[in-house]
Amino acid sequence: MPLLIQLNGAIPESPHDRMFYVFGCNEKTCRRKNGSVKALRGVKVAKDYELRLAKGKEEEAAKRAEEKKRREEAATEPKAGDMLFGSGAGLGTGTGGNPFSTGRNPFSASVTAGAASPFSTKPTVPTTTAPVAEKLAKSFADTLRISGTTPPEPEPLLYGPSEPWPSPLPFSYPLFYFDADYETLAPDTPVPRKIEEVLGDDDKNPDSLPVSNNDADDGHLDTVFQRFADRVGQNPEQVLRYERGGAPLLYSHADEVAKALLDSKKEFTSGRIPPCAGCGKRGRVFEFQLMPHAISVLEGDSVGLDGMEWGTVIVATCTCVPKVRDANGVGWVEEWVGVQWEGQK
Repeated sequence: MPLLIQLNGAIPESPHDRMFYVFGCNEKTCRRKNGSVKALRGVKVAKDYELRLAKGKEEEAAKRAEEKKRREEAATEPKAGDMLFGSGAGLGTGTGGNPFSTGRNPFSASVTAGAASPFSTKPTVPTTTAPVAEKLAKSFADTLRISGTTPPEPEPLLYGPSEPWPSPLPFSYPLFYFDADYETLAPDTPVPRKIEEVLGDDDKNPDSLPVSNNDADDGHLDTVFQRFADRVGQNPEQVLRYERGGAPLLYSHADEVAKALLDSKKEFTSGRIPPCAGCGKRGRVFEFQLMPHAISVLEGDSVGLDGMEWGTVIVATCTCVPKVRDANGVGWVEEWVGVQWEGQK
């Protein structure tokens, strides 16, 4: 499939770079078939995010060092007891200790310095030394296999030589770069009248053009296609419409794509977008769509390329990060594509 568009979809607050690729078959056998247009999303950890992550780790280490230094300084500060019964006063036993302390409480049942309390009737129990206790704890943990959680397995990579590109390529479109700008939007127009009223006016005015029944839906004009045509008329050179999390501009309201995106009130809802092929979850949002002027730009002087008969190509994307990545650290996900073909109103 020739490449139709490559779009940088990086989000400032995301730790990953995103790149979109849309491919379209231009063979006669692919005309108006499902799967003739595909979209891929490439995901890779952003280089600046790694720098931000490293800087964050350095700041965290500096905070821990400052906290440790503060605790050490607090431990070395003179206490009130030291100021009252300090070693420089020559009080007590002459060893600089508390003059009221004899080193051992005779009424304590605890064992100190290997001697028991003279008022205690319980026999002394020797304490277990630290190395023996540590050995017993390790052997017990090993027996129950609770010594610790096993480290997570590294993410799998796709090793091996990549498949070479055909040389020369069978077909490729000319290269262009985008100029981004906001859409030109005119004020909302009033809702069209019913088709019966329009036909009645035509009877009174024979010079007016007839209205086709194909433009009617339950007695109303095809407002969806009319809105699409008006927007294209206001932005005749638009080849890409980007509005992440917004709503697509539908070419038709009656085809399979519209049925997959519109609710019972004929309103777009992202909850009806098919689930992600990568993670299997729902949560895809509208990302961008190709507009009809892209066909004339890509075709150039070549007239009538087979397969390029769409009114718009809608792409909805997920935010999941692929677990399987190639040797360059790039993961790939095929995103949902909805193609509304010309003539399908």
